[in-house]
Amino acid sequence: MPEPFATSQQPEADDSALEPRLLLLLAAGEQLYAIPTEAVVEVIPQVLLRPLSGAPDHLRGVFNFRGRVVPVVDVTQLIAGEPCAAYLSSRIIMIRNTGSDGQAALLGLLAERVTDTLLKPLASFRPAEGAAAQRPFLGGVALDERGLIQLLLCDRLAAAGLTGLNATDLADPAADGGNGRV
Repeated sequence: MPEPFATSQQPEADDSALEPRLLLLLAAGEQLYAIPTEAVVEVIPQVLLRPLSGAPDHLRGVFNFRGRVVPVVDVTQLIAGEPCAAYLSSRIIMIRNTGSDGQAALLGLLAERVTDTLLKPLASFRPAEGAAAQRPFLGGVALDERGLIQLLLCDRLAAAGLTGLNATDLADPAADGGNGRV
């Protein structure tokens, strides 16, 4: 007969948050951020982007990634309000994204200092407070020897970054002479 006050095991979803996860580190200005590597398809060097007229500053443009037109969001511009610096360590992080139509899509995230990974349970990221919690794409924060690291929520980051993008903006950049190909 079970004890009336016995505690049950926590759901598996909570258990998975305790498992160490591989996270890709990046910077926006002086601040460090992390993205779960499950969302990352590939990390590529910066390429020539076709600018989108009338798009917000953080929407840097589009390029041809293996036959697909992919928009690129400048993470530094979106978070810190200034363009991504042209460092040798600045990269485009290709992530999986679910579009507004529910279809799988790719999105490029232009970020600085994309050079390292971190193995840390998601449960170790505590809810952000104050200014760090004001944007829906910013997740919890964790401390390690490099300092404070904030988790980026990829689906919400994609939604915020793609605001102002029209379907016509995703026409093939090669069709009008753009040569940003990977």
